[in-house]
Amino acid sequence: GTAAISVDTVDPDFDFPRVWRATLGYDAELPYGIRGSVEGMYTETLEDVFYTNANKVDTGVAAFDGRPTYKTFSTSFRDVTYLTNTGLGKTTNLSVQLNKRFDFGLSVNGSYIYTDAQAGFEGTSSRAISNWQFHTTRGSITDTELSRSFWEIQDRFNFTVSQTFKTGPVVHNVGLFYSVQSGTPYSVLMAGDPNKDGYATNDLLYVPASTNDFILTGATAADWNTFLAINGLEKYQGQIIKKNTSFTPWNRTLDFHYDFEIPISFVRAQITADVLNVINLIDDSKGASYFVGNQTTTAANITYTGIDAATGKPKYTANAANIT
Repeated sequence: GTAAISVDTVDPDFDFPRVWRATLGYDAELPYGIRGSVEGMYTETLEDVFYTNANKVDTGVAAFDGRPTYKTFSTSFRDVTYLTNTGLGKTTNLSVQLNKRFDFGLSVNGSYIYTDAQAGFEGTSSRAISNWQFHTTRGSITDTELSRSFWEIQDRFNFTVSQTFKTGPVVHNVGLFYSVQSGTPYSVLMAGDPNKDGYATNDLLYVPASTNDFILTGATAADWNTFLAINGLEKYQGQIIKKNTSFTPWNRTLDFHYDFEIPISFVRAQITADVLNVINLIDDSKGASYFVGNQTTTAANITYTGIDAATGKPKYTANAANIT
C-alpha cells in the first residue's frame, strides 16, 4: 500500500510574532564618583508561533498518571502539523549597575540582572514537525500552558576591571571580565510514549508519590531518590513535573582582554588578544560551562513500560548509571 505522508498546514489567520514592551530606567551620580543605574523591562507576548498536530485526536481515556491519550485520526497521514498562534508569554528583567572611573585610567564596573521569562511555546527548530514533537507537555498536546522559558537565566552577575595606559605613542588596554550566572533550565522526560501520540520526545516525567507506588527495574529505590534530588524533583511526587523545572549548576567564567593601538600616519591600527575562560585554562577541573542538549534529558534513561497486571502499578525501567 501507499506509505502514510506528512503534511504541514498553516492557519489562514496566522500572524507573525509580536510583543508589547515597556522599559523604565534611572541613572544617578552617587558619592565618590560612582555612577549608578537601575532599569526594568517588561515584555508581553501578543502573538507567537504555536504548532499542533491535526492528525492526533484525544481518545477520551486518561493514562495512568492522568494525562490524556491520543490516537491517529487518519492512517493515510503520518503527521499533519498546523501552524497557528498563541498569546502566552511574558518576561520581566531587572538590572542594577555601578561604574567607577579613575583619573589614572582604571575603570571598574559591576552589574546584576534578574530575569523571569515564561513562554507558551518556543519555536526552536527549523522544521514544523520538530517544533511540535519536541514541545514538552504534561497534558494536552493541542493546548499550551505558560511555563519557564528555555532562555531564562534567572540571576547573572558581571564584573569588569580595565586599565588604560600609554607607552610613548602606543595606547594599551588590559581588562578582566568575570561572569557568574545561574544554570539554564531543562526538562526531564520519560520514554515509552505514555500519552500514545506516537512520539517519545515530549512526555514530561510523572513522579510517583513514593517508591511503593510503581515497579522500578534497572535501579534501586535509593538510586531513584538520588535522581529526584539531583534534578530538584522531590516536590513533584505524585505529579507530572512542569516544563523546565530543573536547572544545570551555576556557570562561572573569567575572560582576559588586551589590545594596543599604534598610530600609523592618519589612522590608528589596533591589535587585540583575548583569552576566554582563564579559570579553565589554569585548572581544567574548574570553569566548566554546563548545559543539557536540547534542554531535555533522560528520555532514553527512564522508560514507562506499561501497567503491571498483578498489582496495577506502572512499570518503569531506568539505567542506574545514567540517572545518579
